[in-house]
Amino acid sequence: MEAFLEQLAEILDTDIELTFDTVLSTIEEWDSLAWLHFMTLADETYGKQIKGKDLAKCKTVQDLYGMVT
Repeated sequence: MEAFLEQLAEILDTDIELTFDTVLSTIEEWDSLAWLHFMTLADETYGKQIKGKDLAKCKTVQDLYGMVT
């Protein structure tokens, strides 16, 4: 779990402390480029194929984690 948070913080290139309760819409760096990086992370690291329409449904970091586990 901690590794996932670190990977996400690296994708977002942010120093804010992410938790599983963090709301994605409050993260300025959560943009279309971050989406692409996250989808690549999900595929290469977790073996999960994520579609943009499914990613759009995610509201929190916990939602993202649920997509890759």
